[in-house]
Amino acid sequence: MAQYKKGYKRSNDRFLTYLLVGFAGVILTLVLGLIIYNIVNPSLDYDSFDHLTSFQTVSTQSEDEYIVYYYSENCGYCQQIKDRVLNFAEDNPAGIKVYLLDAIETTGVNNISDPISGQSMTGTPSMITVVNGTIVHMAPGYVNVLDVITSINDGTYDYID
Repeated sequence: MAQYKKGYKRSNDRFLTYLLVGFAGVILTLVLGLIIYNIVNPSLDYDSFDHLTSFQTVSTQSEDEYIVYYYSENCGYCQQIKDRVLNFAEDNPAGIKVYLLDAIETTGVNNISDPISGQSMTGTPSMITVVNGTIVHMAPGYVNVLDVITSINDGTYDYID
């Protein structure tokens, strides 16, 4: 059997032990940090906002001006813009109320049409602007929805005061 000078073998074993304990400590710290972050900063969810249950109620809400966001949990484009839309719904510079209309949970026939173009709303995501009980603008498609959000945030949206 090989002879080692005093302490060489032990210090080599200690180094490996310290290295493994250090890695475990770093991984444990990262996992705990992610858990604490998710507890402190909960993500927004569709259920946190007021919903309409049918197309017939789109133009019957009590506010003078509001937006209705038509979405589906199964829509890939809706998922891509979900955080941006929900952050806008929670807090926007115009202070405009945003209602959500879930395509899966909605009752009634999709018979909403844009008063300017005459086109009916065909899918998700879409954004509907209502002023004094009248639909004044529709923005079908995720690009148009994001354009509405941007123009409201910039103060350049023509359909609300």
